[in-house]
Amino acid sequence: MSTHSHMIKIGKFGLTFIFLFVLFEKKSYSETQVLGPFSLRGVDGKTYSNSDVDKKKMLALVFLSNHCKISQLFQNHLIELSHKFRKEVVILAISPNYEHAILPDELAYSDFGDSFEEMKKRAIRKKYNFPYLYDGEKQTITKSLGVKITPTVYLYNDKRELFYVGRIGNIDNPNNIDTSDLYHAILSGLKNDSISLKRTKVFGTSIKTKDHLYLAEQVRQR
Repeated sequence: MSTHSHMIKIGKFGLTFIFLFVLFEKKSYSETQVLGPFSLRGVDGKTYSNSDVDKKKMLALVFLSNHCKISQLFQNHLIELSHKFRKEVVILAISPNYEHAILPDELAYSDFGDSFEEMKKRAIRKKYNFPYLYDGEKQTITKSLGVKITPTVYLYNDKRELFYVGRIGNIDNPNNIDTSDLYHAILSGLKNDSISLKRTKVFGTSIKTKDHLYLAEQVRQR
C-alpha cells in the first residue's frame, strides 16, 4: 500500500475521532477582545451585521454546526436562554463549517449536514428563536476570531468587548441551567459592566475549512 493510500485510510478510520472530539486549551482562543465588523446571511433570509445587534446589553456569538453531536446537545438550552434573556441578550448562532470538507463518517451523527439549506431545515425543526447565520463559504468571522471548535461561545458586553469565551455548559447535563457556563457568564455581565475576560475549555467538533476538502474528497471516492 502506498504512503498516500495509507494516509487516506487513516483519515477515514483513524482521524475521524480526532476531528470529532477535541479538547482545546485556553490558549487556543483568539486574543481579539473587541468585536469587529461582520455581515452574515441568516436562514430567515435576512443579512445580519453589527448594527442589527447593537440595541441590547449583550451579544452572544455561538458557533454551532448541524452535524456536531455536542452542538446538538445544547440546542434546547440555547432556546431556553434566548427566551429567558430576550430583553438583555442577542444570541446569534453561526455555522462555521465549509460543508463540502466534512468527512462522510462525521455526518453519521446527524440528520442534517451543514449546508445553508440544511441549516434552514434544522432551524425549523428545532424551532430556533434566535438567528442562525452561515459563515461556511468565506469563514470571515470564524477566521477573524480564530474559532477552531463547535460549539464555542463568544460573549460581549454593551461596548462589544469580549468578556467570556468558551463552552456553553456541562456536556453531561446540557439542559441544567445551574451548570451552564453561558448562563452564569450572562448573569455576571448583567450585574457588572466591568468584568475581566474569562476563558473556559471547549469540547466538540473541529471546524472544517477548504484546506480539509482534499481529504474529504479522497475519502468519498473510496
